[in-house]
Amino acid sequence: MSTSDVITILCVCANQQEAETISNKLLQERLIACAHMLPAGQSRFWWKGKIEISEEVYMLLKTRSGKYQVVERMIKRMHSYEVPCVVAYEIKNGSAAFLNWVRGEAL
Repeated sequence: MSTSDVITILCVCANQQEAETISNKLLQERLIACAHMLPAGQSRFWWKGKIEISEEVYMLLKTRSGKYQVVERMIKRMHSYEVPCVVAYEIKNGSAAFLNWVRGEAL
């Protein structure tokens, strides 16, 4: 069975509050079926010519691929970063019951 219509979106947030605000809005709008927030972890990255170190919260958002553009736009409007990390990963295989649940919840 092809499951290419279900994706996981990775979004990195500045803190727990930002992750909660963004995920709650996406859930209320029925753009995602669920959001998993991973505890803050240290990130190291190049930004404006120097190496930065910060604590960030990672969100994994489950939705249908047709919702990606709307989800990305909404995240960018609400996010504090100038260039937020918002990337999608296609789910090729998975539990049929779970994938059907995602399809049914991300309207």
